[in-house]
Amino acid sequence: MIYDSLLIHTKIWNNLLSSVNSGRLPHALLFHGNDGTGKEAHAIELAALINCESPSDNGACGDCPSCKKIKSFQHGNVKLILPYPRGKISSADDPSIRGLTEKNIEQLREMMVEKGKNPYARIEIENARTILINSIREVKKDLYMSSIDKGWTVVLIFDAEKLCIPQPTGANALLKVLEEPPEKTIFILVTSEVSAMMDTIRSRCQQIYFPPLASSFIEEKLIQLDLSEDKAKVISNIANGDIRLALNLSENIDELFNDLKLMIKACYSPSPSTWQAVTIRTSTLKRKSMSELSYFFRTSILYMRDLHLATNESSNDHFIFTNLTDHFRKVSVDYPHANWNECINILENTFENIQRNGYLPLMITAMLIELKQQIVGEKVKPFSINDWIL
Repeated sequence: MIYDSLLIHTKIWNNLLSSVNSGRLPHALLFHGNDGTGKEAHAIELAALINCESPSDNGACGDCPSCKKIKSFQHGNVKLILPYPRGKISSADDPSIRGLTEKNIEQLREMMVEKGKNPYARIEIENARTILINSIREVKKDLYMSSIDKGWTVVLIFDAEKLCIPQPTGANALLKVLEEPPEKTIFILVTSEVSAMMDTIRSRCQQIYFPPLASSFIEEKLIQLDLSEDKAKVISNIANGDIRLALNLSENIDELFNDLKLMIKACYSPSPSTWQAVTIRTSTLKRKSMSELSYFFRTSILYMRDLHLATNESSNDHFIFTNLTDHFRKVSVDYPHANWNECINILENTFENIQRNGYLPLMITAMLIELKQQIVGEKVKPFSINDWIL
């Protein structure tokens, strides 16, 4: 294998090995599943295996010249297609490289080097929203004009849903060659949004689903990076099977915990300044990205989940925030009528409404009012339009 730190999905990999050994490798594969599950790295491992000079029973040797070239994205048999910005491209016949600035090219080189070291690293070019038809035409021309003496030609298409976004021009250009590729050529499409892909593309590929990674595996990896068990457990649960996200969150764990402290303070305090601070903070996170805001809500939901467990279970074995055990016990005593399940629903509904472009300050204020009512045990009267009609 060329990656030491890749968690191999054993069942998937064994099926791929069987296909290679039996000579029945499909001409087109579609790897799909959540982000951060190692789909891209498995595609690279397969490309290395079928071009390896000294393969083992389990995969590529990782040491031969072919493996080293594939790991550094310098192998002539392996073509990588990514979303590119349009840049200076003015027609479908322009070379795709015209879409990249010198800065883009340097960033791409750096990301490829990092991908060679870290199987979960992401290659993503700024302002790249689609896979250009130019890239597809180039690789088609290359496939039909070149010949291979050894190994296989492998076309890797990362973020393959971008073939169809915003228009399916790239997908349509790919269809014919995907159905009838040249001899000893395999396409491996990788996507986290399989539903965004055209049915005609999916039907031409053997689809392989990559399930989320186990939280225990992610937690173990984070602890190996010298993160405390408490922090590793929180991050692994927020990441929800996405190790790439977990690694990113581990670099900002103190910020996550500070956000949670602010939220906890707001839940038990009617202070206008504290509530305003929550509004300002969530607005800031939303401006960064909706993903950043989702981590704020996810952390708060996990906190409420632990409070529900503290209220209904005698054991603290399943707590995520194990460092807050004493706090949970005290809160469950001080607020015996709190409805923590309803608090979770309120948080989920608020985030959903913000995603639908609800006015954030109003959403946050209403959320904090409802949370306060559920925590102190007040019954909330359902809204009725009749209350507003004389």
